Amino acid sequence: MDYMICFPHAGGSANAYNWVKSEFDNAGADIDVLAYEYAGHGRKHSENYYKDYKEAVNLIASDAAGRIDEGEYENIYIMGHSMGAYIALGVGEILADKYGKNPKAIFVSGQSSPVSHPKGYGKAGKEELIEYLKTLGGMEEEILCNPKYVDFFLEPVRADMNIIDTYVFSGRKLGCRLFAAYSKNDPEIEEERLEEWELATEDLQINAFEGGHFFLFDKPKEYAEYMLKRMKEND
Repeated sequence: MDYMICFPHAGGSANAYNWVKSEFDNAGADIDVLAYEYAGHGRKHSENYYKDYKEAVNLIASDAAGRIDEGEYENIYIMGHSMGAYIALGVGEILADKYGKNPKAIFVSGQSSPVSHPKGYGKAGKEELIEYLKTLGGMEEEILCNPKYVDFFLEPVRADMNIIDTYVFSGRKLGCRLFAAYSKNDPEIEEERLEEWELATEDLQINAFEGGHFFLFDKPKEYAEYMLKRMKEND
C-alpha cells in the first residue's frame, strides 16, 4: 500500500480534502490518504497556531514521520495546494533529510514558483484581506460580508498567511519527481515563472487545468485521475 499526505490551502481544513480519498477509493487505488489538519484548524481548533513556516513544517514532518512508521507503505506521496504547496515542499525535505523517508513524488498546485514573494497578508487589515480572498474565490461572499461570521473565518486564514509570509525557499533540490499543476485563470499564477519549480527538483512536469485558483475542487475526479496516472508513470 502507498501513502499520500494532503496539505490544505490557507484557512482550509482537512475535511475540504476528503474527496482525495473518496476518488482514490472509487478508482480502486491501494493508497492510504491523510488529509492533514493544521494546528488551530478543524478538529485541532483548540491547538495554538504555528508561529511561522519553520515551526509548521518541522512539527508537521515529525508527526508525519510517526504516522508513516505505523504503516507498511511502499511509496510516500505528498500533495499540497496553494499554501499547502510550500508546506509539501518543506515537509518533503525534512522527511528525506531528517527521517530518511524520501517521497516518491510531490504534487503542488496553486503556486507559480518555489520562490515566494511575500505579500504581507498576515498583517493586512480586515478589508484588504477580504478583498484578496474574494479575488481567489473558495469562500462564500455571504460569509466574507457577514460581520457575525467573518472574524471567525478570517482568524485561521490570517494565521496561515503568516506562514506564507515567513516562508523562504531552501534552495534544495528534492530527490523525487515534482508535478506542478496550475489553472490558466488563476489570478495567483504567473505562467512565465512556472519553470522555476525546476529549482526544487531534477524532474519537473507542469500540467495546466481549466478553472480558477480552486480548480481542483471543481474537478476532483479529474484531478485525482491526473495524480493516479502520474503515480503509475512514476513506478
